[in-house]
This record gives sequence, C-alpha cells and structure tokens, in this order.
Amino acid sequence: MRSNANTKIQALGALSALGVILVLVFALGIAPPGLSILPGFEGIDAGVEGATIGGAFYRIDSAALPSGYSWFSSDPHNAILNKDLSTISSDARVRIEVSTPIPLAEKGQAVDYWMQDGSKYIHVKGEVITYSLHVTVSAINTGTSWPEVFSGEKVWIGLASLVWNQALQEQSPVSGRPSEMGQAWEAPLAVYITSYDMKDPGDHGRIDPSYSGRRITLYSSPEQSGTVTDLLSQDLNATFSGSLAPDSRMQRYGFFAITLTDFGMTTPYSGWFGTAGPVAEYEMKVYALKIGKFTYTNPDDTIFASRTPDSYDPWKWARDWWAGVTEWFASPVNLAGTFIVLGIILVVAVLVLLFLTGLIIPLRAWSSSRSRRNRT
Repeated sequence: MRSNANTKIQALGALSALGVILVLVFALGIAPPGLSILPGFEGIDAGVEGATIGGAFYRIDSAALPSGYSWFSSDPHNAILNKDLSTISSDARVRIEVSTPIPLAEKGQAVDYWMQDGSKYIHVKGEVITYSLHVTVSAINTGTSWPEVFSGEKVWIGLASLVWNQALQEQSPVSGRPSEMGQAWEAPLAVYITSYDMKDPGDHGRIDPSYSGRRITLYSSPEQSGTVTDLLSQDLNATFSGSLAPDSRMQRYGFFAITLTDFGMTTPYSGWFGTAGPVAEYEMKVYALKIGKFTYTNPDDTIFASRTPDSYDPWKWARDWWAGVTEWFASPVNLAGTFIVLGIILVVAVLVLLFLTGLIIPLRAWSSSRSRRNRT
C-alpha cells in the first residue's frame, strides 16, 4: 500500500513539474517546437524557399511533400532534398547550398528621381548596388547502386531585403522639407550568372540554367513566400516602406528557379568502372535598388569553397597519368624536345646495334672455322 502511495505521489510531482515548465515556457513567450530564422545583417539575404514537385510548390519548412519526397535538411542555406519513388532503385539525394550575398566593392550607380505626393513632388535619391551570390547544387552518393535521378523538379531560391525593424536612419532631405527619420528600402532587380562550372557530370548532370552570362528571371513569388522572406519586417516607416519606389511593381523579395532537368548519381556497374556525382557551381551577380541607408551590412568575405564531387574513380591514376601526358605534349617546346630526345635515343640504339652486329659476325666466322678444324 505504501509503495502504491509513493508511486502516486511521484507521478503527481512529475505532472506538477511538467505543468510549471509549460507555464514558464508560455509565460516567457517561448514556443516549444518549431524553428524560426533569426535576422542577420541588413541587405539582401538568400536561401532555398522550397521546391516545385509535380507542378505544385512546397515550402522548405513543410512536411507535407508528395509521397516519396522529404527534406533531409530544411536549412535554407544548406538544404537536402530526398527522392524515393521506386522499391527497386535507391534514393536520389541533392544538396543545395546558398551563400549569403556579399556587397561588391564596385561603386553603385546613383539613382535620382521625383515622386508625386498629392500636389507636391518628393526628390528621391538612392543607388543600384550589386551583390555576389554563390549557389552549389550537388548530388549526394548514398552508397548504393542504380539510384533514382531528379527529372524536372525545380528548386526555388528566394532573395529578400532584410531591414532591422527598430533601427531608424536619417534620410536624405526631400524637396522643401527637412531631413527625416526612416528605414532603408531595397528591392532586387536582376540576377546574372557570372560563372558556371559542372564537375563530374556523368550520365545525369543536366541542370538549367547552365551557362555564364545568362539572366535568371525573377518572379514575385514561386507561389507563396517562404522561410527567408519570413524575415521581412512589417514595421517599416511609412515614408520609406516602398511608396518611394520608382515602380509600383517593385518589392523587397524575389524568387528564381533552378531546374534539375536530369540530375543525380551515375553508378551503372556498382563502382567497378567508378561513380559520377555531378556538382554545379554557380556564381551570380545580384542587382538591387536601395533607398536610404542600412545600419550595418554584411562585412564577411569568406570564400565560398568549391565542393568536391561524391565520386569514385578506380582508374583515376591512369586518367591523371594520361592527362599529364597530354598536357606535356600540348606545349610545342615539349613536343619538339621529346622528338629530339627520341631521335637521339634512336640513333644511339642503331649505332649500338651496328656495333654489336660488327662484333657478332666475326665471332661467328671464327667459331665456325674453328669447329671445321676440329672436325678435320
């Protein structure tokens, strides 16, 4: 009886402790499950917003993906999408890594225009600034044979201008009025591919867009806003909340898609002839219109390192040797020098052969004459 009573007391104590913890959690405004991205530096941020599968868009933080698909990582800067539709083939897995856009050192182009405000005109000054953005899309080797491949799925990258919602800045004086306080406003204008490199494509290394110099179309939404754009503040000063934009269609976020046309690992012979894991490296330039001043922009200049393919090549030593040979003979000087050396070796070989032949013939003649004398 006493044991049962102690057990009940312990259970009541545990429930009471749990209740106190829940009360404290909600009292402090801490939400138990569920993650939210914390704001970073002011300016353009970028990340994976989601994917279009079967014609429908799914946010990266959504668990309701079509059957056979799942997010192995829902980090918008380091996302991993998994595909498993077949009971025979193994999973297809792709990694999408998005860097933080870094403002380029080049001087921005000044923008100067007027906006009508009722019967008055407001003089607006701003600049077009540029960012460097890196995106890496790579196939992940799951270590099995005959993996599936991605065939037409789209990965959406979101660009969003982050503004700290409590930091005001003194804005440029407007016509006929003193300087006023407000927040910066920024809108992405265009994205261009400045560098593209596909490593180890194998049989399934097709991705679009895939050439330098191509402009990537920006859309107002893939279907709805996602994780990176959730950082957008709604508490902007009315004067600089976008009403001064030179075009009413501009907005502080934009989206572009990368299509996995035919993308995945190539492992046709269980690794006997090796595997191929394509890695697509993008370097992009993002143009954005900025009005006002940011409090603090991203100062980081860490190099976005290239990713090594998840590949296995048992004949790498032979390929490296042949690559070295072809690189050597690609030089006219090396080619000429090699022919000279080979010519010298050939001449020496001929002379040695002649010398040996000159010795062998008399020796044979002497040997045959001696054998004849011995017989007689």
